[in-house]
Amino acid sequence: MERKPPQDNKNKGPSQKIEGKNELGGSGWEAFRQLMETMPNGNLEFSWVRAHLHAQNILPAVRDQGIGRPTCVFHALCAAAEMEIRRGQAMRDPPSTSDITFDAESFVIDFEREIRLSIGEERELRLVDRREDVGLRLFRSNGVVARSADWGGEQRVRIASYRVHRYLNFLQVARFLSRGRAVVGVIPAGDELIELGAAEIYQFYPLEATYGREADTTHMVLFVGFGVQDGTGRPYLVFESSTGTGFADNGFGRIFFDQIVRERLYTLTAEAPQPPPPPRSCADPQSSSSSATSPPVPPPPPPRPEDLGNSSSSATPALPPQRPPFQGHGDPGSSSSSAGPCSDEVLDPLTIAAAIDGRPRNFHWHCY
Repeated sequence: MERKPPQDNKNKGPSQKIEGKNELGGSGWEAFRQLMETMPNGNLEFSWVRAHLHAQNILPAVRDQGIGRPTCVFHALCAAAEMEIRRGQAMRDPPSTSDITFDAESFVIDFEREIRLSIGEERELRLVDRREDVGLRLFRSNGVVARSADWGGEQRVRIASYRVHRYLNFLQVARFLSRGRAVVGVIPAGDELIELGAAEIYQFYPLEATYGREADTTHMVLFVGFGVQDGTGRPYLVFESSTGTGFADNGFGRIFFDQIVRERLYTLTAEAPQPPPPPRSCADPQSSSSSATSPPVPPPPPPRPEDLGNSSSSATPALPPQRPPFQGHGDPGSSSSSAGPCSDEVLDPLTIAAAIDGRPRNFHWHCY
């Protein structure tokens, strides 16, 4: 959890419980409504905690940053990259998954070397926001140490891009989340967050001074779903915290949408690096080693004089087309406008209309 310098807090507590109600009207809301299921407490909710993409679980494992370690920014960014990689693998044909995990502690070391300060010291210099800015820049330029069974070790993996979003409304955030995009954001932190129950929705009261709580403490999380509270119609987001599985609902919590810091929302794009090619077998004629019983391969015959002027005999065979580098899709509310290989992604109406009965659900997307 991070502690920022004191500033005017725009959250107004329960008096803002109707904020966002007008965002839930129109045909756009109906598409999200069909994705949501009724929870035991009557709330309508969709999250990747229960849903699967092409039968693949795209959620990263819940992290535990430890007590007294202000490293939530780095854990949240690592979790977001893992989710984006899993999303990309799930959308392949055939779908697959990924075991790539990023080392958040080595990420912290990279950050400390970059700013030449220890984590926590920059807080005294009012540079807390630099954790997000510098961290994202380092993730894109230098990468973060990651591990996978496919590599048999570790290597640095970079994100392809990232975007900062300012003041997205609830439907815009829900659109990102319904497509499996990893959205990282900042929430205010207080005693209610630490004591949050499994089915409760987090409400922060910055105007109260009970228990010596300060209103300038924040916590970065990975948003993984959205919902609407029963009775009030108040929208909320589902998030994965980096405070261990003992937090709230096995490491996941809920927060009213009007409580998040809406000027600090981030999305990123990442893709799994290609695994190393398998070692060539002895039977491979291109292998440097050959079987003792295999006859040596004769060298090619020298060119004939009449073929020296023929361009077709000296032409190199055409290489197979290479796959273009992964790029992010053009997303609404983004501060940049770089376009990816397809202009947008839409929900398949056949799967949206499918009944949601609490079992793992599979959703399919296509580009056009």
